[in-house]
Amino acid sequence: LSNRTAIGWEQMQSQYEIRDHDFSRNGFSTDGLRRFLRERATVSVPDIFQRLQDYYRRFTIFRTQEAPSLLALWTMGTYVHSVFRWFPYLWLNSPDRRCGKSTLMERIGGVAFNSTGITVNQSESWLFREVSANSATMMLDEVDNLRNSDRERHGAVMAILNGGFNKDSVVNRSD
Repeated sequence: LSNRTAIGWEQMQSQYEIRDHDFSRNGFSTDGLRRFLRERATVSVPDIFQRLQDYYRRFTIFRTQEAPSLLALWTMGTYVHSVFRWFPYLWLNSPDRRCGKSTLMERIGGVAFNSTGITVNQSESWLFREVSANSATMMLDEVDNLRNSDRERHGAVMAILNGGFNKDSVVNRSD
């Protein structure tokens, strides 16, 4: 819940209407989530960390050996980001076109918390509403291209991003 408390599946069903039963925005199956909650399963953080590192190494060749560890830790952090005042962005750069950046983004989007999947040409309003409504892990591609094509929109998007890593930042709007 937004007040940083957790409730069980039964309590959630009795208090909230669940409109999307397939939970398609994350990489988990409905049955898997129900089994996890029903069995009160435990997880091994070191095991998840290792499995994420291996997952990233399977799909990408990295220039440094630390990169898969960084990605694994950051991915795990997307699930608990709300407990931190600041949470860093992951900014991916590539030395050349067609070297695997989008493939890596797809892999990250498959395991990060509530991922939007890769999005391009984001508007300021979508960015604001998506974060506010879904606490999503945003996979923004081609943001730099806005700099040359639409300076005003690029400035507005960057302003939200520049404050968005800090829990105390506020984007004021009126209806």
